[in-house]
Amino acid sequence: MKKKLRHFINVNKCSELDYATHLMKAQMDFEERNKIYRWKIKADLTNFGLENATIKEKNIPFIENPYQDIDLDILSYNEIKKLFNIKRTNNNLIGAPKINYIDVDNYQGIITVSSLFANKIIWVLDGIKIKTKYNVIGEFVTTLKVENLEGKEIYFILLGDNGQTKSKAFGLLPQEVL
Repeated sequence: MKKKLRHFINVNKCSELDYATHLMKAQMDFEERNKIYRWKIKADLTNFGLENATIKEKNIPFIENPYQDIDLDILSYNEIKKLFNIKRTNNNLIGAPKINYIDVDNYQGIITVSSLFANKIIWVLDGIKIKTKYNVIGEFVTTLKVENLEGKEIYFILLGDNGQTKSKAFGLLPQEVL
């Protein structure tokens, strides 16, 4: 990193403060320009001799992540209990399923969950079970695509031998809202 800093300062004949200012502005510009998650393209295919052709639209709702900007690795057990509804079935050292990370990809409409001590995950959309996946042993990494799902909120329940962990609801906003 220091090589890049020195190079930038030499090429632009500026100070470290100028570099930091430039870097901060570039980061803000990047974040502002990337707020658009999906583009809609309207194409007129008549120019190509396709008068009655249609383009299939994808319906990918925007996912509001209740765990955005939360680093699960640095939280205490009491802080994690505030973020998840945890039920233990006994007092084993290994309790309910532990969540390693949650990732939301709003570009493709995918929620990824990684956990330990989970045998299965149940996805629930507006109070109705929509999908169940099973795990045999070890780390459980699972994904859910929200494409074509119509509902307001979705959450998951991880079940293990010694309890369960239920997430907060992820909000689903239709594309038209964006």
